[in-house]
Amino acid sequence: MPSRLFIDVVRPLTPHLPRAGEHTIFLAGGIRSCPDWRSSASRLLYTLIRAGSVRPTVTVFDPTVTIFDPSLRDTDEERCDSKVIAWEYAHLKSADVVLFWFPRGDESHPVQPIALYELGVAVGSGRAIVVGAEPGYARRETLIAQLQNARPDLAVHDDLGSVVAAVLKAVDKCH
Repeated sequence: MPSRLFIDVVRPLTPHLPRAGEHTIFLAGGIRSCPDWRSSASRLLYTLIRAGSVRPTVTVFDPTVTIFDPSLRDTDEERCDSKVIAWEYAHLKSADVVLFWFPRGDESHPVQPIALYELGVAVGSGRAIVVGAEPGYARRETLIAQLQNARPDLAVHDDLGSVVAAVLKAVDKCH
């Protein structure tokens, strides 16, 4: 009988206590002016794990901030931002696999420079990453060319479903 299916989603500033046998995935990529691709990725993970014969315990680190308090002053917001950035940095470093997805953003934020920076750090570290860039992402061809030189072993997927499937394969290799 397969083991119990368990997926936990941890968001910024939420404590996380690692569990024995847990696999961790960080959802890195565009946040501003992008569709809510992280919720879709989490649902796809759940569906693929449920359909598979192996049912690992998975924790997804999702950096989406879901609570905004309009009463915060600018300085409070900046303090909150620095705490979220510290949370992201710690969880990017500790995740078994980092999923990078570069969706086609709107014209106001088409490039997603922070996500590109985080990708550069991860690529340089040699750690387990899976990368996807939606057709229409403003820097897709440059991203592919850079990765072909820095990590020729990495494929750049062009749909979220294949990125999520590749993440599960990478998780299997980590443990």
